[in-house]
Amino acid sequence: MANPADSRLRVIIDTDIGDDIDDAFALYLAVRSPELDVAGVTTVFKNTRARAQIAGRLLRLAGRDDIPVVPGASRPIVNDKVYGRSIPYEEKPPQYLAEMEGEPIDDTMTAAQFIVRTVKRSESKITLITLGALTNIATALMYEPAIADNIEKIVVMGGAYDVNLSEYNYSCDPEAAQVVLNAGIRTIAVGLDVTFRCELSETQVQALRASEDPVAQLIMRMREHWNSNHIYLHDPLAVAVSYRPEFVSLQQRRIGVEIRGEYTRGLVVNLSDFNWQRQAADSSVWVCTQVDSQSFTDFYINRVLQIHT
Repeated sequence: MANPADSRLRVIIDTDIGDDIDDAFALYLAVRSPELDVAGVTTVFKNTRARAQIAGRLLRLAGRDDIPVVPGASRPIVNDKVYGRSIPYEEKPPQYLAEMEGEPIDDTMTAAQFIVRTVKRSESKITLITLGALTNIATALMYEPAIADNIEKIVVMGGAYDVNLSEYNYSCDPEAAQVVLNAGIRTIAVGLDVTFRCELSETQVQALRASEDPVAQLIMRMREHWNSNHIYLHDPLAVAVSYRPEFVSLQQRRIGVEIRGEYTRGLVVNLSDFNWQRQAADSSVWVCTQVDSQSFTDFYINRVLQIHT
């Protein structure tokens, strides 16, 4: 349990680490942030056991193997297809390295059960930081709706709010996204609209590559299996916004997630616009509309490499 005098933000991080490289960068930021008390890490979508081993390896190298890692839901709540395609749910993520095979896996409970138990037992309210599909969070809320009373906020990396795009995390489980966004819990939605503006420069990447920090070295090894030369800090921005909201501008909106369309599952609809005209004033969702990308990327590098804070 958290010490009541502890001013840190108590968080659970739910992640699909192992596909896109930014989840590893996000977990790196979390363990280097003294503002956060990480109560646990849960994994979601496809081979969540392998994802848990990736997260476990990173935490071990960071000296934080005290943080529990619990594998969660491998499949969406309703529809197994994403973008109309079947998904190899048991396949290990591309960034799963041989050195991760020996990491222990906690099979004593599901991620949803862990979330429910941790939130209910916590003396301080929990913030949920979600970096993947929202299946675990939705399942926990459906199983035990009362936990909403002890959730401070949910910071979601997901959705695209001002561009016509079905973002991946929402598209993996649109029904789960709909449950979470309609739960009445204060939610900060960090979408691709802003995260694509947060790219590490080559100089910043070189600083990470030159670091002797074993976590940075692990992420650079994982990056060799990442199919892009660009590093966008999608998920790290969500972690940072949980305790440094000044990096972004927020706008209150009433949000819908399309769940029935043949081509539009996971698409975000702004129900507060001039077409739908639904009141935003009583919505619990706040959408990031702008980001100070230079300040954030500088902060990220300085924080994880502990240059200055």
